[in-house]
Amino acid sequence: MADDMLTSGPGSTMAPGPGERAARARARFHRNYLLGAAAFGGVIGGLLAVGAPGTRHALAALVQGQLKLDPLFAIVIAIAVLIGLGALPAYGFRTIDEVKVRRNLWSMAAAWFVIVAGYPAWALLAAGGLLPQPNAAGLFIGTYGATMIAYSVLWLRDRG
Repeated sequence: MADDMLTSGPGSTMAPGPGERAARARARFHRNYLLGAAAFGGVIGGLLAVGAPGTRHALAALVQGQLKLDPLFAIVIAIAVLIGLGALPAYGFRTIDEVKVRRNLWSMAAAWFVIVAGYPAWALLAAGGLLPQPNAAGLFIGTYGATMIAYSVLWLRDRG
């Protein structure tokens, strides 16, 4: 019975120790950070929709290079994107554990290989008339997608 009192798990009468409290706090911070980043992305999307009145699909117009914005809105949205895709991830890197840092580094390296090898291959296939010419939106989406896929594969591998 005395051994039961020394464990801190479900049904335990002991309060969680400092390590367990720190782990819970870190997990709570990370969850809130991700929710905040997602909300910030939603704000950027909302600004994009507000800044392009009359444009039914602002994101599609942006991808196609046909979006027209007021210069002030363009500056505000560009700054928000730099914060959302640059500053927030850089800050997040400092707040996550070493396993997640490693996954992030590997997934970013995978995306780098996709862009370094993918762009010339795409350009050659376009030169042969098999694909349209490479464009910035396609490269961004491919790189971002590769990062997400690589991270997901690593995450699933580490779980099992």
